[in-house]
Amino acid sequence: MFAEDDVTKNYHGGNKFSEDANRRVDKLTQGARIAVYISQQPNGATVHEVISGTGIAHQSASSRMSDMKRRGILREVLDERGEQIERDHCGVVEWVPDNERRPPRPKRKAHPMPTPATPQPGPATPQPNLFNLQ
Repeated sequence: MFAEDDVTKNYHGGNKFSEDANRRVDKLTQGARIAVYISQQPNGATVHEVISGTGIAHQSASSRMSDMKRRGILREVLDERGEQIERDHCGVVEWVPDNERRPPRPKRKAHPMPTPATPQPGPATPQPNLFNLQ
């Protein structure tokens, strides 16, 4: 379910320490704990409620929840106007029953970190004689 995907790569841009942490974390166990917790909440849950209820670190809980939303396992709870409901400035998500799930959204590609342009050697361009000097 949570293979070697790094849903935060777009955010950290390929930082070596973040990539190492991504490989070490037990995503399946964390994802299962989060899924069980949210599925038991009749009014959904925010990331802060998940952290409090499961003891999982914020970065890990947020990453697992983002991945589960992308995969269609969780969804945002919307009001009658179609806007996401918030509690304590955090969006509320809920468990999606199996019979209501859609295929996961395609993963977005991480944007590479910009590299400064390197001047390319080439023929010298003659400069115009602006003051008609000989």
